[in-house]
Amino acid sequence: MAFEPFNRYVLIEKKTIEELQTSEPKSTILVPDTYTPEPLHGLYKVVNIATDCEKIAEYDIGKTILINTSMIENIEVTDQNISLILENYIYGIFENDGGVEDVN
Repeated sequence: MAFEPFNRYVLIEKKTIEELQTSEPKSTILVPDTYTPEPLHGLYKVVNIATDCEKIAEYDIGKTILINTSMIENIEVTDQNISLILENYIYGIFENDGGVEDVN
């Protein structure tokens, strides 16, 4: 079943990229070893857009965007996971994927 967003929402899909290995965290707060914080920003692929979007257009479908991940609305309906974000939470678009490598 195809989903079409409305009201300036953009349908997105998470892009996975190889994460950089970091040294030991410099935290004074004790957390479980299995804890991994969610990043505040992320790379996502534009799947579809609402017709009333002003900052992003149909030719941007398939391109990689940088967004504020705390503003993603994840919805599960009829065994389908839908991830939406309002267009004003998109920081920018990587033209020609900007050298970002997809490792899906």
